[in-house]
Amino acid sequence: MRIESAADLCGRCLDDVATDVLYMTGNDHALETADPLELAEIKRRWEPYINQLPDYAYLCKDLLNGKM
Repeated sequence: MRIESAADLCGRCLDDVATDVLYMTGNDHALETADPLELAEIKRRWEPYINQLPDYAYLCKDLLNGKM
């Protein structure tokens, strides 16, 4: 994935955080199929980023909906 904007970089960071949670739980599946506990942990870990970069909060929804 080529990073061409701040939104691309933020999206990549958020995706990496989500991937780390999925690896940590030992589940080998996509973010779109994460269980409720995984989703809660992902959202908890995203919070510090989104608190500092609220303009990019929409990226969280895009990632969860498989749009990225």
